[in-house]
Amino acid sequence: MKQILSTSALHLSITRSEQRNFYHQHATQLQSEAAAGYNSILEKLDESNIVAAFLMSSLLGLHVFCDTFLFRDADFSHTLDALLGCMSLLRGVRVVIGNWWTYLLSSELDVILMDATSKHQRGIDNTFRNEDLERLISGADISDASRKIYRETIDELGHLFAMEAGLPEPEVGQSANMIFAWLVVAPQEYAELLSARRPEALIILSYYAVVLHHRRSFWAVGDAGKYLIDAIGTHLGRHWDAWLAWPRSMAAS
Repeated sequence: MKQILSTSALHLSITRSEQRNFYHQHATQLQSEAAAGYNSILEKLDESNIVAAFLMSSLLGLHVFCDTFLFRDADFSHTLDALLGCMSLLRGVRVVIGNWWTYLLSSELDVILMDATSKHQRGIDNTFRNEDLERLISGADISDASRKIYRETIDELGHLFAMEAGLPEPEVGQSANMIFAWLVVAPQEYAELLSARRPEALIILSYYAVVLHHRRSFWAVGDAGKYLIDAIGTHLGRHWDAWLAWPRSMAAS
């Protein structure tokens, strides 16, 4: 219940800008209290609490993501570190709750989960410029191990764009689960390269930002996509402009 109240307060902090700080403080306090109970539940998951744990993990991920971008400070490095923390959180939750996926598909969430799964399995994307990223990775002065990790990461990103292509147009902007899909499955080694601020890792992140930009009307996303693309461009400098051409063109549309 406290996580639901926390998410509600977070939503109000976005939609009622004149009381932004008031509601955000309440959201943060409620989230801290909810997280304490959540951690104890994760230690003893069973059929009586797995559905609640799954729903809470979804709200918790949404909260952390929203805080990362919509309550960011002026330092891009801080935002990037917060995003890496969000990725780590989501991957950890996936490991714990993933063992219960079959059960969840037969629970009261079955219609929601099956509908999401079916949408994610259709669609062939015709806009994702993976050939640009392949040229970037092929020509980069990096180790073979890093090149392999980048290609795995790009493949996962391609799957995300294909999932998006399978959605009816009205659903694209509101498909919140798509926000987290790539953050969860991107290789841990990619997160380490991103943490090191490797240019290739940041360029790949700018392509993910296009997915966020497509969901800019969703209250928890807002300008996160365009912000990421612009901040990455500023961080890397003009030498990397050519590799940011596609994300920038998408953010301008």
